[in-house]
Amino acid sequence: MLVGGSEPELAAAGPGRSGGRRAGAEAELPAGRGPGRTGGRRAGAEAELAAARPGPEAEQAVGVLNHRARDSLRICPMQLHQAAIVAEMVDVLYDMLPASGAPKTFGDAARIAGLHEVWTSNSHLSKKPRVLALVEAGLQQNSLEKLLLEVVSLSLNYRRAKARPLRRDEVERLADLAEQLGRPMPHLRDRRLIERLAPSPSAPVFPATAAPSTPGSSVVEIDDSAARTHTVALDALRNRFMELHGMADRKAAGRNLNGFLVELFTLFDLAPTEAFRVVGEEIDGAFYFHNETYLLEAKWTAEKTQAHDLYTFDAKVSRKTTYTRGLFISINGFTGEAVEAYCRGGPPRAVLIDGAHLFRVLSGGISLDQLLLRVTRHLSLRGDPYLPAADL
Repeated sequence: MLVGGSEPELAAAGPGRSGGRRAGAEAELPAGRGPGRTGGRRAGAEAELAAARPGPEAEQAVGVLNHRARDSLRICPMQLHQAAIVAEMVDVLYDMLPASGAPKTFGDAARIAGLHEVWTSNSHLSKKPRVLALVEAGLQQNSLEKLLLEVVSLSLNYRRAKARPLRRDEVERLADLAEQLGRPMPHLRDRRLIERLAPSPSAPVFPATAAPSTPGSSVVEIDDSAARTHTVALDALRNRFMELHGMADRKAAGRNLNGFLVELFTLFDLAPTEAFRVVGEEIDGAFYFHNETYLLEAKWTAEKTQAHDLYTFDAKVSRKTTYTRGLFISINGFTGEAVEAYCRGGPPRAVLIDGAHLFRVLSGGISLDQLLLRVTRHLSLRGDPYLPAADL
């Protein structure tokens, strides 16, 4: 059932999967390295980027300008919008370097940025959660700028060797996301660098409505009005979600969450129902997905969801038919102990998602039905009800 609380906070790393592995005290950042490391022979965009790498004085100046943003990120748990920005940054970085098997990898960028221990301590994870751990540690240790500059610098040669040169839109998007996190990076916007990058791919432009084609013409005109309508509705839901997130009355926000979810699930044709009661229990809602009925539980509280909430919901699901499944949405996530205990209690009958998953859907990064497909498949293959948004 919906429960209100104080201003919600969201941990992007999920329930103790990677956030708990970050090292303790802040590491001292190494001084910036100029172009001398290559003897002045490196030309083109890579040399420009190396020359722009900030030295100690520049780093101190940037630190003074951004100390308030950095302090808030270091002291407070990651807010919902910051978690979404970090998740998108990981997506942009993912294809820039390999995790292993190449002369230069993410491990080299981590070492130069003073984050080598973070990279090596997460060697048991797949590539995406390891990159997520690097970005989060960079935010905490004020070394995100060094990390991003090194990744871009090493990626220039790596991607060129793979016949997939680094593109302008990738670097510009990385700079945009860094600014949204309070880390302006003018070196990534240097005109001399941008002009030497591969051009951004041009997207095809389709007409908004279908027009009669000329007899004998090979041109096929596509009506994308339905897609445009869907995008507009999704944008409206995202804005509404952020309004709920910013409401001072958290109980009212919690009460409004059910109606919001009904609209979201309706947009993706999942046939949702409103909250209803059966004898002795309350169900927040239900929906239909891949020929199976799912019961829905949604919570938006200041604290992460505990194990007893998962046990209670699983019991509700088990009292229905053997074909009934469950979806538990906790906007502020789940404790690591809750997920582990839920798995030990028997085969889970519900999948778990949090605010980072929902924001990925609302931002157009993944459709709701694809999200459900991936988390349910993860449960079926691994027996794990929780797949972090960064691993989708």
